[in-house]
Formats: sequence, structure tokens, C-alpha cells
Amino acid sequence: MFSFVLFTLLDVGSLPFTHSADFLEPTQPPSIQEHLVDIVLDCYLVEEGGGRMGMFAASFTREKATFVLRKIPVPEDEALDSFTEFQPPAFDEEALIFEVTASSVQIPGADVLLHADCNEQEVSCEVSQFYPRGENSEHEAWFIGSLQVAGGGISLTLVMKTQPMVETKDVLLKKQKKLGLPLSETGTILMSVQYNVFTQAPVVSTAIGGSVFLDCGFRAAEDNQDIFVEWRLQYKGHGRRIFTLESGPNVMAIGQAYHNNSHMDEDLVRTHQNVSLSLSNFKVSDEGAYICLVTYGQFQAQQVINVQVLVPPRVQLIPKVLQFQDGATEKVVCDMSGYYPLDVQVEWTQLPPSSPTPEEPTPISQFYFSSHKQHSDGTYSLSAFILINQATAEVGTTYTCRVSHVALEEPTVLNVTLVSADESGILLIFGVMVATFIFLFAVYLLLLQWNTSKANENIQIKGTMKSIKIN
Repeated sequence: MFSFVLFTLLDVGSLPFTHSADFLEPTQPPSIQEHLVDIVLDCYLVEEGGGRMGMFAASFTREKATFVLRKIPVPEDEALDSFTEFQPPAFDEEALIFEVTASSVQIPGADVLLHADCNEQEVSCEVSQFYPRGENSEHEAWFIGSLQVAGGGISLTLVMKTQPMVETKDVLLKKQKKLGLPLSETGTILMSVQYNVFTQAPVVSTAIGGSVFLDCGFRAAEDNQDIFVEWRLQYKGHGRRIFTLESGPNVMAIGQAYHNNSHMDEDLVRTHQNVSLSLSNFKVSDEGAYICLVTYGQFQAQQVINVQVLVPPRVQLIPKVLQFQDGATEKVVCDMSGYYPLDVQVEWTQLPPSSPTPEEPTPISQFYFSSHKQHSDGTYSLSAFILINQATAEVGTTYTCRVSHVALEEPTVLNVTLVSADESGILLIFGVMVATFIFLFAVYLLLLQWNTSKANENIQIKGTMKSIKIN
């Protein structure tokens, strides 16, 4: 569980960062009122330990902690008026409370964190110790925090350092028992955000042949540092580079595409700290986890964006008209083609006319599948069929195939009704009559068009003859 605490109001018209969540456009921050809020999250301190007997694979320990983002600007919301400033619990040297400020680094999507509880979204929070290159100070400790809203919300990777605290003869600093770090007067570990790599869309889906935009950006407390961006694709244990870009005051901007249909806007990297990647003509083989690794000066952090191909199945029932022919058994096929990914769910039901519960069809437990077929574009096809016995089947029974797939918003439902030979003959005659009518009507339209064109030609000829006589 987590809670949010209102602190005060701020006029963001004077702030140096862009308020808009869409940081791709160089817009100016609007002059509106924003709240400064404290966002309190249940979190975990994650530490790496040795494996069993100190050998082999490393294990990780997770200890409960509290993570407090202090005075974070979010858009004004009248629903926040009743909240107050975060009040830490009673002083406890064993408690893990990280009190974090971000006055020098923007936290995009903080309003998403703020409303996650109301939107019934969970926020995962993990903090672990971090050792940046070139930092060996005994008076500072570095941590990296990972915050992610479940269900495809904002994802943040924060690089933080502890704030200096001075111990005097009169003021002896108490230390947190586990980490050995000095505590504030209220028993919290004070830290400030120095670097942030984030994405506002950690989960993306697309169709085959579609275009994909992979959102990734960074914010830093320091300016004018060299930037190195690497995009990688990781899928089923295999990784490959997609795009790299190097830029900064000490290097010339160099972008290298390792994927034919990849593109990054080099100007936006420097001007808006936007390292997003665009991919076009997407294929099944392009699916996977895209890693956005951003090195800025001494700091390095990453985001992972999962891209999934989604193609809904085309479903049809065969036959269109169901009747018993020469044999005692008829097969009804539910054919599903051209879908991705592989998993698809099929349900069969039947509803005879004599059913005492016409609103509740009876499930058919015994049905059969063909083998999966994979096509050259990576999509799949599958058939599910039932066998209907003439001795037990009832004329007028409706058989229904219900297909569910992750690419379908709603299941596809198709049905066919068993008819008698006489009814099927009537249906056949009716179908032939309809087809004949359509054919004759088409012939009539063609003849009408032909006669109209001939009449227009005759009028033109007569007009020409009159003009010759006059001359």
C-alpha cells in the first residue's frame, strides 16, 4: 500500500522544465498552479548476497523499507486539498526510510504515481546500493531506485546519493543499523536524485508491418556531459544491437543503425534529453525486450520496454449450412488463421431446441484440434472441430464456436444450426433464386448503361450533321 501527502502550491511557470508529458515537442511550460506533494511508497531494499556456502549463483535479500519522494510537483487536483505533509514515525534506528528530494532532476509521470492507488494500479519499488564510476567518497553513499506502475504505466530508474550530514561535539549522528548511514533527526536516510532514466510506455504492442515508437528519456542534475545511448533487443536468451548514438560537448554526434528500419532523432537527444527509438515495418522476429541504456557522464541507467506482436485470428465455420449427407456423422470445423502469438482458446457449445434452459448452452467437452501451422510471416493457423452423430443429434440444434485470443478485445463467436434435408433443400433453392436475381439485375444495369451510351453517341452524330449542313 502507499499514500500521497499534499505539501504546498507552486507556480510552475517559472520552472526550467517542460510540464507536458509528451517531451518530444519543444513546448514551453504552461503557467498553471501545481501542488508540491510527498509521495510515500512501500518499498524493498534489495541486496546481493553470496550463494549457498558463498559459491555458485548469487542470491538476493529483500527487506521492507519506506520510500518518500519529497515535494514533487504534480498538476493541481482539488481532491488533494485534505492531505498534509508526510510525518515520519517514531525514531527507530532499525527502520529503513529513504527520504528523497528531486529539486534538480525532473520526475516525469509523478502524477501517475500519485493516482495509481485510485486507479487500482500497484507500484513496485526497489532500492539497492549503487557504485558510480569515479565516486569513492567516504561521506556519500549511492543508491539506485526502480519505480514502476503495473499495467504499463510510468517506469523510473533513479540514481540517488545521500546528503552530507555534519557531526559536531554537540550533535552526534545516529546511524541506521543495517546500512551504517547517518540518520536525520526524524530517523530517515536523506538522499537527492542525481539522474533519472524513464519511459512512459514500458509495454507496447503492434501488428505485423506496423510502426513502433519506443519511449525513453533521461534527466540529470549536471549539464554538458557526454551522452552514449545504446538500444538492444533481448529475446529468448539472445541479444543484438539495434541502434547506438554518441553525442556531447567532447564528441561529434554519431548515430549507428544496426536495424534497417530503426531511427533516432539526434537533435532531440541533446535539446530535450529524448532518446526514443522508432521502428517501422515490424516483424515477428523483432519482438522482445528492448533495452534503452543511457550513459551520461559518470552515470549509467536503463529502461526495458517489452514489445509484443498482436494479430487477431480470422475465424470461420465450415460448413455454412449444416445437414447430414450420406454418412451418419458430420464434422463442423472452426478454422482460425493468421494469428499471433500462438496461444488461442476455443470453446464449443450446443443448444438444442428442446433445451429447458435456452439461455444456457451446454458445453461440448469432446472436440479435436489439427496441428498448428506457422506461416512465412510468423503467424499461426489452427482448426478445432466437433463430430455430430446423426443418431443423437436433434434438428434445430445450434452449435457455437467461441474463440479467445490476446489480440481480440472480445471473443469471436460463430454458430451454425443443424437443419433437415428438406430445410436444406429449401435454403438451397432460395439461395439459387437470390443469386439468379442478383445476376439478372446486374445484366439489366449493364444493358441500361449500354443503351444510355448509344443514345449519347446518336445525339452527338446528329449535332455534327447539322453543323455540316449549316456550313
